[in-house]
Amino acid sequence: MRYPELGLVGAFLTGVSGGTEREFRSWLEIAEQGLARVDDGATTAAGTTSLRAGVSLLHSAFGYRNVSLAAAAAARTARAQSESAGVFRVVALANLAFLLYVSGDLARARSALSEAMRDPQAQRRPYGFITALTTAALIALDEGDAAKGQHTAERAVEYSMTAGLAENQVSGLAYVALGRALLAAGRLESARTQVGHGLELLRGGLVPAWHAYALLWAAPIAQASGDLPAALALVDEAESLLASFEDAGALTGLLHDVQRRLSLGRRRRRRGVEWSQPRSPTPSSRSFVCCAALNRCARSRLNCRSRSTRSRPTRQRSTASSPSPPVTKPSLAPSSWISSERLARY
Repeated sequence: MRYPELGLVGAFLTGVSGGTEREFRSWLEIAEQGLARVDDGATTAAGTTSLRAGVSLLHSAFGYRNVSLAAAAAARTARAQSESAGVFRVVALANLAFLLYVSGDLARARSALSEAMRDPQAQRRPYGFITALTTAALIALDEGDAAKGQHTAERAVEYSMTAGLAENQVSGLAYVALGRALLAAGRLESARTQVGHGLELLRGGLVPAWHAYALLWAAPIAQASGDLPAALALVDEAESLLASFEDAGALTGLLHDVQRRLSLGRRRRRRGVEWSQPRSPTPSSRSFVCCAALNRCARSRLNCRSRSTRSRPTRQRSTASSPSPPVTKPSLAPSSWISSERLARY
């Protein structure tokens, strides 16, 4: 290919606009074919410091299915863009922050976010700025700060509307973050609406990790809304998507956690149905219950009589007292130790 830079531009535009993965891979292949022939220090048409840096950015931002490799590529790209003050510095740092977040490395994710947000050009880089705000909101929610998470997610959504990206895949995860915050505030229906909207945007995007994350939060929200079949379908979709990953990072643990919660919910629901259905007692169980109740009543009356007898003064008899009959322990059969004559009194 004589102009590999066109492949770089085409792949980036396809990724940002939410084209198909096949289109993205076709453009990226054109850019990769020129890596051996282009001066690595030359600035390309896409604005990156080099063709190699641009390809690395694309590998770490779109279509990846290995979180560890994508995070390593993102770190290299962020370093190169920072050293040269490249126009993709904010995007590279924000993307790195999300990959570190989904890898479970929150400390480094916060550091990358701080650098991205402090960049003087941050708000002039919509794709990077929205990603940075969204990741910051997710971290706040994970740490239990729902108010901060909601404020940051709302800021991301509002900015996306101002930038004309409200219906772009880059805003999808911002809606998911907002839905999580609304769920924490007890606004279940609003939470489901926001997460559902974000999920629809991400289904047509080129970032499978974002898509999987949205599915794994849509499922428990559907379960909380009482729609267990929808929740199960969503988690099955997430499992199928993550099966295509070589390394899904912390998303694998999130999947297992959601599956466990759904399994518990399903068992509780089954037990609830069983308990809610009245059972007609069999004749033997009815007789057992009646006998047990009568036994309790008889024992109560006998105890009362026994106490009454002990409280009365004993009379002296002229004749010798007869020996007391041997005491026998009652058996466990319900009515064997109380005569039918006594039972008939109660």
